[in-house]
Amino acid sequence: MLSPIQPSWVPPNVAFEIDDASQNWTWPDSTFDFVHIGVLTGCIHDLNHVYREAYRCLNPGGWIEHQKASCKWTSDTCGIPPERPIGQAIQLFSEAGKKTGRTFRVVEDDIQRNGMEQAGFVGLTSKDIKIPLGGWPEDPQEKQLGLLCSEALLGDIEGQLANLNCCNVFFDRYMLISVKAIRSMFVRQSMGGLRMKL
Repeated sequence: MLSPIQPSWVPPNVAFEIDDASQNWTWPDSTFDFVHIGVLTGCIHDLNHVYREAYRCLNPGGWIEHQKASCKWTSDTCGIPPERPIGQAIQLFSEAGKKTGRTFRVVEDDIQRNGMEQAGFVGLTSKDIKIPLGGWPEDPQEKQLGLLCSEALLGDIEGQLANLNCCNVFFDRYMLISVKAIRSMFVRQSMGGLRMKL
């Protein structure tokens, strides 16, 4: 699934097409050498179907990559209590996945590996990456990554929480979570980060 915002200049072996990855894919068997999946959290009802279609459409020996960050924020220095704004947001994402059938727990429930294995993929490898949030790391590169990631995350926190409200299921609880309080807590504490699984 792509939104129509792709660049007009691309290498000759790259093309972007808009399609619905949750449906049966329109491409014939053995079409691609590489399938990349990313940022589909809360978008797909059946990731196993997506993996089966990717397997079918990949050439023998082809590769699949699914990058997925956990929606659960973690902290190395302190816990994130469920009653705090960030803790409430984490709970809302989990509840949203249950109510819509589009899980936000892809990393926590190991859906990637299980689904790919069931689809027929072999030789799977996974890599867990800790993504810092904020400027707390002492390493200059980690610090820069943490600042960039926190800007990206906090720059869209309203949109992420409003996304949960698409069916008006969470409106009351969403309104109780103060985006300002999330930002404030985020800035005051040395937040650990997100877990990303490749």
